[in-house]
Amino acid sequence: MAKRKKKKGNVFAWIIIILALVVIGYFLYPRVYPGIKNFFTKPPAEAPSDVHVLENHPLTGFTWVSDLDGAMMELKSNGSFTVDFPGVDDRRKIFGHFKMDGERIIFVNHPSTAICVGEEGVYKYELKDGNLNFEIISDGCKHRREHMEMGWFKL
Repeated sequence: MAKRKKKKGNVFAWIIIILALVVIGYFLYPRVYPGIKNFFTKPPAEAPSDVHVLENHPLTGFTWVSDLDGAMMELKSNGSFTVDFPGVDDRRKIFGHFKMDGERIIFVNHPSTAICVGEEGVYKYELKDGNLNFEIISDGCKHRREHMEMGWFKL
């Protein structure tokens, strides 16, 4: 019985194939499995203790749709919010908590959203004929500012 020699070229070919699969998987992952990211980044179970319950408030309990790009925002009576941005390749969700102070609303994103974490967005709101408009008072988050400056309508 003759011993068979292993060819060194086969090892390099397998390494190249594995690296190619990793690179392809890296670029396809967000498009093929967008729900996986949302599974691991769930909104917080409860709002911080300084947020009061907003039962029967005219802004809570509805889905608001942005005139800018169709993003959907839900303001919940427990002081948490979710903004779902539609997209062809993937969907992004931002969530956090908000506080009401008279005609002002203060938004703070949850750390797991990785967008404008810890930056408060302070807005004056106006609800007129089923449309919601925000007037910026202060917000260091450019992404949030762009969306809030446009109108929102009730779904």
